[in-house]
Amino acid sequence: MENNLQKKPVFEILLLVVLFFVLAGSIYFGVNYFSMKNRLDEMVKNNMLVSKINYFEQTFVDRVLSTKGEISYEDRLKLENAVVDTKDEKVIKAWKTFLDSKTEPEAQQAVLDLLKLFAKSRVIK
Repeated sequence: MENNLQKKPVFEILLLVVLFFVLAGSIYFGVNYFSMKNRLDEMVKNNMLVSKINYFEQTFVDRVLSTKGEISYEDRLKLENAVVDTKDEKVIKAWKTFLDSKTEPEAQQAVLDLLKLFAKSRVIK
């Protein structure tokens, strides 16, 4: 009978230690899960932005830089929608600067600025 009473406190202490480690592990993995989820959400958001900028870049190169002469209304509309879709203030500002350019050197500088932004968008953050 005495032996049974001595085993009971040891069993309870062992059970408490196991429960403590289970609880600590759950907290640790829960914090890691939410941390990784936030990082993944941020990476997905950044990837979507880069994809939209890439689409705008490809459309810009195909419809503006590769075209001789006037750009059609449909192409301008596609470009404008692609710029707005990026929701990137720097790209939108560079695009407006390009549209507002009065001389060919101003337009060339604006194109250069746009191309630099396209290159920077590919840098992994």
